[in-house]
Amino acid sequence: MTLQRGKHRHTSIDQAPLAENARPVIEAFPHSPGLLRNKAAYMKGVEEAYVTDAWHSLSIAGYRVTASLIERARRGSWNPEITNKTASGYWQAFQLVEQSIGKVLKGENPGAVAEQHHRAWYREMFAPSVTAGLLGASTFAGYRSDQVFIRTRCTFR
Repeated sequence: MTLQRGKHRHTSIDQAPLAENARPVIEAFPHSPGLLRNKAAYMKGVEEAYVTDAWHSLSIAGYRVTASLIERARRGSWNPEITNKTASGYWQAFQLVEQSIGKVLKGENPGAVAEQHHRAWYREMFAPSVTAGLLGASTFAGYRSDQVFIRTRCTFR
């Protein structure tokens, strides 16, 4: 990393002291391990982590879900009239995120992939609630122009 003395283009802050302070921070970080060698094994690990990841994410959001419900949502063997829309939306979004990871592992720019795909992840997360009429599609026009409340505290099995 090359740090140059000069003025920041948006302010009159001299960058030299910033460069001096940044060096120890940069040196404290480990070296990049580079690209993965076994991409299939990595993707298998992502897939294997799904139930635990979904359980943690949904629990943090205030849902009481079980591994059984998460697996049913994954297999598509759930009744949309009864089962938690959030678990199925999480599965739909997870699948898109896996596709995005695949693109990054093939060499695409991670930042560009995230920027291009983030809206689709968000849309898929809430699509089952829109389909069921719990939320209006207009709630998701654009991206988070306001808070989105999708449930009250409840337990699903």
